[in-house]
Amino acid sequence: MGSIALEAEAGKDVVFGAGSQGTVSFHASGGLRTGIGVFDKADDALESLQLEQAPGLNLAIDGQAGARYLVMLWGYNAAGSFSGSHPIGAVGTVNTMPTH
Repeated sequence: MGSIALEAEAGKDVVFGAGSQGTVSFHASGGLRTGIGVFDKADDALESLQLEQAPGLNLAIDGQAGARYLVMLWGYNAAGSFSGSHPIGAVGTVNTMPTH
């Protein structure tokens, strides 16, 4: 009969630099989705869910004349990562003093 859906996603990188000492960065992202649909047939309502086949799972619904089927969906995702780098080299300094 009809359906409506909404999806949104965002991501952001944050980088902190310490000159020649290295960097630290963070990345975070998240998203959401929601939808609603009204269907005349039970099979159409189930198909709108786009479920993978699962052995032994029977989601058959006996349809009745004049019945309507409402499907609502809410979902979200969130992810984050952290990375850092540091130059490889000698630590400290060496001073040479002239001999007299």
